[in-house]
Amino acid sequence: LDQHGLLGPAVVKVGLQVGRDLLALGDDGFLVGVLFLQLGDHTSARGRFEEALELDPEHPDARRELARCLLESSPDPEVVERAIELVNQVIDKHPEDWRAYETLGDAYVRTGDLLAALYSYEDALRHGKNPARVEEKYAGVYEQLLQLPEGEEL
Repeated sequence: LDQHGLLGPAVVKVGLQVGRDLLALGDDGFLVGVLFLQLGDHTSARGRFEEALELDPEHPDARRELARCLLESSPDPEVVERAIELVNQVIDKHPEDWRAYETLGDAYVRTGDLLAALYSYEDALRHGKNPARVEEKYAGVYEQLLQLPEGEEL
C-alpha cells in the first residue's frame, strides 16, 4: 500500500473490473481465478478454478492453480494432501508442466518432505525456463537439507 492506503483498494477495484471483463468475454473462470489468486482472494479463486473444472474436467491449468490455491489458503494436512493429488494428476497427463512440479515442491515443503521437494524443484527447473523463484526455492531446500544433523532421516 502507498502511505495513504489508497493504492491497495484501487488495485483491487481495477482487478475486479478486469475480472468482469474477462467473464463478459467468455472466460471459463480460469483467468478470473488467476486474478483472484493474485489479489489474495483464495475463496473466490477456488470457486473460479472449480467452475473451470466443471466445464472442462481435464483443464490442467485450472487443476494446477486450484492446487496452488489450496496450498496458499490452508496449512491443514488434508488440504495439502488434496493439493498433492491434484498436481500429480496434472503431472501424469502433462509431464512437461514445470509449474506443476513447482507446486508439488511447495506442497512437499509444507509436509516437511524436503527431499521430495528438492526433486520436484529439480524437475521444474529441467522442464521450465528456470524462473528465478524456482531456483531460489531449490537452493533454499538444498541448504535446509545440508543443515540437517548427520544421521537424521530425510
